Amino acid sequence: MNLEPVAMDPPPPGAASPEAAEIDISNEWEDMIEVEQEELAAPELQVQSYQEIIEEQAIPARVPLDPVAPIEPAQVDVSAQVADKVQEIRFYISQQMWEPAKAAILA
Repeated sequence: MNLEPVAMDPPPPGAASPEAAEIDISNEWEDMIEVEQEELAAPELQVQSYQEIIEEQAIPARVPLDPVAPIEPAQVDVSAQVADKVQEIRFYISQQMWEPAKAAILA
């Protein structure tokens, strides 16, 4: 096997290389497509400094306030719960279910 480099003659200047013979049409499709950009109107931002915010909060409210009636705690009606518990205990006793009756009394 012969591994010596071989000198090659350069191609004649008039001959076109295969790469140069190709036509570049990459821009053809890009020219056909039009992209419309939607211009959205951005809302105006109102910027306040920290000092302006503090000053606004420091201004006392000038709204007259009505006196508030005191809130009384609601009276809970437990009579229905007591009646249900008594009925449950009577049922257990009538069926001679002593342990559930005892548990219902202690609960």
